[in-house]
Amino acid sequence: MNRIEAMKSKNYFAGFFVGSFKSRLDKEVSKLLALKDENGQPPTIETRKQIIEALLDAYIEQTGNVPDGVQIQRMGNWLLLEDLTNNHPDKVTREPYPFLTKRQLRTRYNRERADDTLQETHTIQRYLGGKKQPIFTKAE
Repeated sequence: MNRIEAMKSKNYFAGFFVGSFKSRLDKEVSKLLALKDENGQPPTIETRKQIIEALLDAYIEQTGNVPDGVQIQRMGNWLLLEDLTNNHPDKVTREPYPFLTKRQLRTRYNRERADDTLQETHTIQRYLGGKKQPIFTKAE
């Protein structure tokens, strides 16, 4: 049984969280983030889900506390690794339930932002050498 398969059981983490358990959890989560299979790829999403569940169960059972939000967020990001590393600009139309990273949201909002001077710059149109009057008037 390899290490990844062993980590799916909370018995793998037995006795890990004694003494300075918060720093130990931080180290274990860092090890999880660097975990690769024999092909150099991260484990499948189902395997990551089972490992995270085993780690959280062992932590809560041994300490009686819930992990802090930073560690839970790091594990959540590891669980959603493929979606967070997908930088394709058109992933909204390619995937059934996409979500955007912070950078992708910022780019999207910047592209969709309406300019205050939009009506002023686009009201006068050139039409066969003359000027065509705008269809709408600027609201005052």
